[in-house]
Amino acid sequence: MHATWLKNRTATRTLDNKTPYEMLFKDKPNLENLPVWGSHVKVHSTTGSKLDMCAIEGRWVGFD
Repeated sequence: MHATWLKNRTATRTLDNKTPYEMLFKDKPNLENLPVWGSHVKVHSTTGSKLDMCAIEGRWVGFD
């Protein structure tokens, strides 16, 4: 899913160095909210009791 999302926002020579997103919506894609690969994140955890912490620390590696 993440790979497709990124590929649709990456320029190609076939489209005269425009992105598929740009060709479809006539606007440049906004990559401002894209997390940096390997950055620290909190991941929701369903293990443990309701009094335990609900998040564990992890690293950003992409979308599911």
